[in-house]
Amino acid sequence: MIKFLNTQSQKMSAMILTGAMISSGEAFATTTKDLDSLTKNVGNQAQNIPQFINFACYITGAGLVGMGLFGFKKHIDSGGQEKLPPALAKTFVGGALVATPAMIDLATNTTGVGSTTQALQKVVTKPF
Repeated sequence: MIKFLNTQSQKMSAMILTGAMISSGEAFATTTKDLDSLTKNVGNQAQNIPQFINFACYITGAGLVGMGLFGFKKHIDSGGQEKLPPALAKTFVGGALVATPAMIDLATNTTGVGSTTQALQKVVTKPF
C-alpha cells in the first residue's frame, strides 16, 4: 500500500509541476524589461492556480473513490480473501480530496478573505 501511495504521489507531483509549467509560460516568457508589467503578468497567471488545484483534487478524488469501490467489489467477490483496509483508505482519501475545494472555500469565506469582504467594504464605506 505504501509503495502504491508513493507511486501515486509521484504521479500527482509530476501532474502539478506540468500544470504549473504550462500555466506560467506567458508570465516568464515575456520580453518586456519593465518590472511592473512582469509582476502584472505573473499575477494574472497566478489567478488560475486555485482553479487548477480544485480540478486536480476533484479528478484525483474521483479516481481514488472509484478504485476504492472496485476494491470493495474485489473483497466481496473473493469471499474475504482480498483485504478491506486498502479499499477503505482509497475511498476515504478520495472523498476527502473531493471535499477539499468546498472546505477551502468555506474556510476562505468564513475568515473574510476574498471578494465577499471587498464587496462588503464598498457597501460600508459608501456614503448614504
